[in-house]
Amino acid sequence: MKNPFTICIIPLFIFAYGHAAASSCERKATAEFWAEKDIKIGGIDVTYTICPNWFSEARAGVSYYADNEFLYQGITSSVRLKYGDVVSPYVGLGLLVGAAEKTVDASTDGIDNNKNGVIDESDEKRTIAQFSGFIYPEVGVAFFSGSFGLTLSARRHFGSTFSGSLIYSLGMVFEL
Repeated sequence: MKNPFTICIIPLFIFAYGHAAASSCERKATAEFWAEKDIKIGGIDVTYTICPNWFSEARAGVSYYADNEFLYQGITSSVRLKYGDVVSPYVGLGLLVGAAEKTVDASTDGIDNNKNGVIDESDEKRTIAQFSGFIYPEVGVAFFSGSFGLTLSARRHFGSTFSGSLIYSLGMVFEL
């Protein structure tokens, strides 16, 4: 006698695989708002997404975010392995490259930073910019209904300016 588990699971797998293989992926625009749980860092990614095949997608776009010290801006991209159309869990790996800027006190640097002819005023400030780069693994789920969707995800940034923070995001997806 055949195993009842095998008799049930094989047709289910064939149905799910056939559905996923037949699924289409339209080009999408996504806005994802994200923050660390203590809100020490937060930001937004705006990306364009394409699907090279039924089980993956590639994203590229811009990212703006801030923490208590820096304002960051950069270019983000990621590749994701996904499954499904209406409810679509995914795992991915991303890259974010850009600049980190912060304003610092310049009242004792011997330079006229604000170009008003007076050196080292008490309220004088200057902006410091530096390279900022991160790699981030991510895991999430997307929910789609027609040409609109939502994403929930978590990622962990490893990079030049900060590392290890678990970031949560909520995104809105629009089919193009």
